[in-house]
Amino acid sequence: MTLLIAILLLSAGAAALVLTPMLRRPPSADGEVPLLLYRDQLDELKRDHAAGRLTDAALAAATVEVQRRLLKAKAARPISWVRRKALAVPVVVLVTAVPLGVYLSLGQPALKDRPLSTRADEIAPLTAAVQAIAEARKTLAAQPLEPMNWLRLSGLLVQREETQEALALLGEARQKFPGLAVFPSAQGEALTRIGQGLVTGEAEGAFRAALVLDPSDARARYYLALAAEQRGAREEALAAVEALLADGPADAPWRATVAAAQARLRQALNLPPVMASGDLPSDPATQAMIRGMVDRLAARLQEQPDDLAGWQRLAQARSVLGETEAAIAAHRQIVRLAPQSVEALLGLARVLFPPEASGSGPIPAEVTDLMGRVLVLDPNQPEALWFAGLTAAQQGDKATALAHWRRLLALLPPDAPPRAQLQREIDRLAP
Repeated sequence: MTLLIAILLLSAGAAALVLTPMLRRPPSADGEVPLLLYRDQLDELKRDHAAGRLTDAALAAATVEVQRRLLKAKAARPISWVRRKALAVPVVVLVTAVPLGVYLSLGQPALKDRPLSTRADEIAPLTAAVQAIAEARKTLAAQPLEPMNWLRLSGLLVQREETQEALALLGEARQKFPGLAVFPSAQGEALTRIGQGLVTGEAEGAFRAALVLDPSDARARYYLALAAEQRGAREEALAAVEALLADGPADAPWRATVAAAQARLRQALNLPPVMASGDLPSDPATQAMIRGMVDRLAARLQEQPDDLAGWQRLAQARSVLGETEAAIAAHRQIVRLAPQSVEALLGLARVLFPPEASGSGPIPAEVTDLMGRVLVLDPNQPEALWFAGLTAAQQGDKATALAHWRRLLALLPPDAPPRAQLQREIDRLAP
């Protein structure tokens, strides 16, 4: 009721402000004088013409001029006080009744107040985010030489849509750690977020800078493929995403996003969808078409052996067709072309010794060598740490196995599914 009374008082005040000038009586009727004067002039012109003092042409010209002045005077005459009084009623209705009706139909005057204490569930996430940013700032101030502190704070800022501050932070981190690809890659992603999904020229430059430092950076590779798609180069974009899927981990968190881009691009290019290994269509004509495409790609690569993206596509295609030996050969060529790429080394190791075979026998020496090379490039690579520990355990070197697995355990999130199995293996070896 209090709110309704307040609305009525405000409406009455607004109506008074509008009606006051409308109901004010004009001080005089001076506006009628020019009209009477012009009418008298018209009558006088007619009398002069009848008396022969004006010709027809002179009468017509003078009449037009007087009529023009008469119309101008009528237009400038203010609305009469009587007519303004008649407008007062609809104005009052518009100013008071219409807003009140809109509020009663759309508003909820009976809605009870919601004290701050009853909205804890809504406020908790916001408070937690603010606290997390504050803690990240303190950690960064205390340990500015730790790259992960810069990355964590910038990531939290991006999540809070404080993108400009995140960009400034990432720019400073790039200067402080010029050899790490993660910072230009994250900077490019933040710029793309500002562009509402459009990979701008500045963002593309950041991603390319990341690939110079780390050719296997998945984020930079994906967004550069997205940039190619946005400028209409769908074939180039498809080759890039398929290469990323070919040498990326099977359980990578970004895999679903990249696979969706692959499906979208293949549909746009009128290409058949990608199938899992051994899941070829039963139609012989379709099988022949797919194998023909793969064979043509293989023939082209014999003439262009330095086409890394082409070899990555061929390796994936051979795996889809179930041609393991041909897939291994393609992955070997990828490693020759990109010997410092972690993803290239892991891709070859996976086809030589698939993850599902890790408990079925000794690890091949070539796989052990590949995983060792991965750990030189990235000492915290989880898959390489697991296989290095498994190799050491199979060779009876418990101390080395425990060192690798304990390092891996410290890197895994608390809710990671492999954590329980890893802990069991550590407990089995620990004295």
